[in-house]
Amino acid sequence: MKFYRKALSCIISAAIGIGTICLPVSAVEYYEENTPITTSQTYGNYTYQQNSKGIIIDSYKGTESTVNIPSQINGTPVYAINMNAFYNNDSIRIVQIPEGITEIVYYAFAYCDRLTLVTLPSSLTTLRSDAFTGTACLNNQKTPIKYIGTNAFGADTKTWVVDCNEDVSSISIDSGAKHIGDSAFDTCYNLTSAVIPSNIISIGASAFANCTKLKSVTLSEGITTIDTSAFYRCPALKSITIPASVTRIDDKAFGYTFKDVGDDTDYNAKITGFTISGYAGTAAETYAKENGFKFINLGAAYTKGDVNQDGKIDISDAIEVLNIYSRNAAGLAVSGYKDMQLKAADANVDGQINIQDASSILSYYSKYAAGLNPVL
Repeated sequence: MKFYRKALSCIISAAIGIGTICLPVSAVEYYEENTPITTSQTYGNYTYQQNSKGIIIDSYKGTESTVNIPSQINGTPVYAINMNAFYNNDSIRIVQIPEGITEIVYYAFAYCDRLTLVTLPSSLTTLRSDAFTGTACLNNQKTPIKYIGTNAFGADTKTWVVDCNEDVSSISIDSGAKHIGDSAFDTCYNLTSAVIPSNIISIGASAFANCTKLKSVTLSEGITTIDTSAFYRCPALKSITIPASVTRIDDKAFGYTFKDVGDDTDYNAKITGFTISGYAGTAAETYAKENGFKFINLGAAYTKGDVNQDGKIDISDAIEVLNIYSRNAAGLAVSGYKDMQLKAADANVDGQINIQDASSILSYYSKYAAGLNPVL
């Protein structure tokens, strides 16, 4: 039933011009809009196509139990795995997807029923919810939320949220997850609240689309990207607070639904009274203004780690963190610090201000002083 509902949702989305078309299409049709494709070519057990962005794996005909997808073919980088590329392959048990690949398209590994372990690269930015449908690694999970992906440094990590039972009313996302995939919670009609923790970096296209009872969404500091139609057709969601860490909000991510005008035509409609709270000068304010939504200014944005707000992250900020920590530990007030400073002090974004935050700032500063390009 959920497959049917998701398919129906995708058809509706395509008809009204939101999100990515979900109906099966050829490789040429899928990519030709932006990047012209060459004719299909062969490389070992693979067939592939090439465009100005690189190589797209079209199919795999091998019978190995462990598959290491090439990072490049004839010197050209591989950046995508196309629809049905490994579909229904009953030999694969482990697949390692290399760094550099950014997209895994519809049904890429669907119904590889023996596939139990998937290594996903940090470069991956687009993963469709049905890419691993029918695989052992999903079928073996008994929890309401399904995850995919490990990495070379932690076999038990769950890097992508890809699916959820449609009857859940609230969700709890694993602390190891980094991304919510496209359509992961689409058509969870009974979902009323969602807390997105600080470990999540991105929310994919239509991730929570058609959650018609969703009233409350908490976005934690740490999220950077909210993709197209992420919360489309969530009419019960009347407001959202967007953290300063969010740098990109795509088309119709919030505040939109569709309205049936009675003549078989559906069109986008704004949710009446939708309100966005956020920090001045951030993506939240830009999105609110561009879409005509009310914006509640929470003040100036802050930079994680820059506790004294002098535009630098250095030893003085680590000292401020230790001061805040010591005062908290002694039961003393920290009223001398503004809210933005306290948020900046939580450098590792775990909800606490402690020695680990000071250590993170010092590590950042030492790398910066050495001429590296650290990320806090």
